[in-house]
Amino acid sequence: MTSSSPGTNLIADTMAIVLWLEQRRLPAQARALFQQASLGQATIYLPGMVFAEILYLHERGRISASLTDAIALTTGQANFREMPLSAKITAAAARITDIPELHDRLIAATGVSVGMPVISNDPLMHASRWVDAFWQ
Repeated sequence: MTSSSPGTNLIADTMAIVLWLEQRRLPAQARALFQQASLGQATIYLPGMVFAEILYLHERGRISASLTDAIALTTGQANFREMPLSAKITAAAARITDIPELHDRLIAATGVSVGMPVISNDPLMHASRWVDAFWQ
């Protein structure tokens, strides 16, 4: 499922956060939403799993953004917030049968469990019948 008009409360997946933190190219709509959050006009939530993936990828030298950078984003800017992993999110992940990789399912389930679209470039998230995802 793909969203045509995301609201002002959104979930961001790992790649979206990494691109923002590393000041790399984001699609126009995603970039505009990150800029709106920076200005207090939208709120972007980072799932708990995003922090774990950033830690892992940074430790392996695959990204320059670090766990410290992600934490600083959520503690330094009011409209970037952490959304911890919960039993409710895990239960939502159990229902998402068309995304096989657990980490991606947990990120998708974060959006599903709170009814927010997910900023993601993952084709499986876009193809999922459960997830409202966009990357434009």
